Amino acid sequence: MDEITIKNFRCFRDEQTVRLGPLTLLVGDNSTGKTSFMAMIRALWDVASLQRTPDFKEEPYDLGSFDEIAHYGGRRRGRTSSFEIGFSIKKNDNPFSFKPLFEKMGVAPVPTRRRIADSGYWLESSLENDKIWKVNFGTPKGQWSTMAPDEGTTLSGEDDNFIPFHILLRIIRRNRSEIKSLNGPNLPSSENWRKLENICKRQFLYFSGRSPYAGAPVRSTPYRTYDPARPLRDPEGNYMPMYLANIFFQ
Repeated sequence: MDEITIKNFRCFRDEQTVRLGPLTLLVGDNSTGKTSFMAMIRALWDVASLQRTPDFKEEPYDLGSFDEIAHYGGRRRGRTSSFEIGFSIKKNDNPFSFKPLFEKMGVAPVPTRRRIADSGYWLESSLENDKIWKVNFGTPKGQWSTMAPDEGTTLSGEDDNFIPFHILLRIIRRNRSEIKSLNGPNLPSSENWRKLENICKRQFLYFSGRSPYAGAPVRSTPYRTYDPARPLRDPEGNYMPMYLANIFFQ
């Protein structure tokens, strides 16, 4: 991830973009969003890589239910009905981007809309009900829309996984007669179908490695001395001094 975007998430109301480097430091007073930012990165990874609804209550960052996560603008503005988090990877002049939108389902935030884009090609899926997804997609030559039944997964039951984009694209290609042109030709060309498939594959290539590890080295629990007996990572951050020492000597 090279850049992170946040909107209506916890204390972040207006859309903001944060650039990430090989080493990114978060500095701020209490309740300024440092913990929320780290928890959000882990949630983004779960949506993009594991194709599932993220657990915002996973240790060590328990952000609570939707009403505790969506931005509250005070008595006049009230609480927002959705929030967006996303990222981009700059591999060329048109970076690959992924952005899910979360809405309230029960008491939890659920990604009801997801969008990937790269070099003018994009796909967007939005949940219409438990098992029907509306799919919009486009190329530099046109834009199209269709409905895709969710073949075996649902967000309202125990299985909170959703259709990966490469499977979603396969479903709508099998049902070409249901595709409606919004702008341009009736259907994408063979070359444009291949490029749409490529950005779906690219998502898996970018997120095939280890997921981010959520630690909390700023808590009062971590040791302030180098303890060689604690080489393993733990959510409370006891391993951090030794971890930083190893990085220094390497």
